Amino acid sequence: GLIAISVLAFLSLIATSILLGFITYRLFFWRSSYTRYIGYNQYIILIYNLVLADFLQSLGFIISLQWILTNKIESSSAACFLQGLWLQIGDPSSGLFVFAIAFHTFLLVVCGRKMSHKFFVSFVVGIWAFVVLMLIIPLAQHGPGIFVLSGAWCWISDDYEIARLWTHYVWIFLAEFGTIILYAVMYFQL
Repeated sequence: GLIAISVLAFLSLIATSILLGFITYRLFFWRSSYTRYIGYNQYIILIYNLVLADFLQSLGFIISLQWILTNKIESSSAACFLQGLWLQIGDPSSGLFVFAIAFHTFLLVVCGRKMSHKFFVSFVVGIWAFVVLMLIIPLAQHGPGIFVLSGAWCWISDDYEIARLWTHYVWIFLAEFGTIILYAVMYFQL
């Protein structure tokens, strides 16, 4: 199964790299082409951050190539630590930015409100700060050895189920269910 994961991670890494490069280029070098700077478009910034989260996630899964090449997963290796780190950051941040897009759309469609620029910047920075906190908590509690072989890749050890649940899974599921609820309300509202 690692070959399929690696191929899809490679395709995701290429796609997200190209998209990040394209959006970054447009943000910095096409200012004069727009009547209003594209960086003030909150949807563009949310999508940019979602793509960045997916890029980090694909970095985590691309390390599976190492396990294929060596025909083993070494828990004590730097590659294992990086894979666990990137997956711990990439998975929840991806889910949270999907939720952020749904929440932003909900505010605009249902409430008729748009976030102020200052609040929006705080909102995006807050999501990243939260994700980093969810990375720091298990590392601070159990040290860098927390990322070990966990199924087909490296991630938080099976011995730390509570850390897995509260620093990863809960936030992904809340984000996804929250997204479904917000879009359902918008559907019925419209």
